[in-house]
Amino acid sequence: MMMKLSDMAVRQAKAAEKTYSIPETDGLGLVVTPAGGKS
Repeated sequence: MMMKLSDMAVRQAKAAEKTYSIPETDGLGLVVTPAGGKS
């Protein structure tokens, strides 16, 4: 079950070797790039 992203979860998302995403409800989510960008 997907949950809403909390402020803490967004702040703790760190850059990794590859771009990854953290899904959220309603088809939204957070994408984290290797450079550390979050969108």
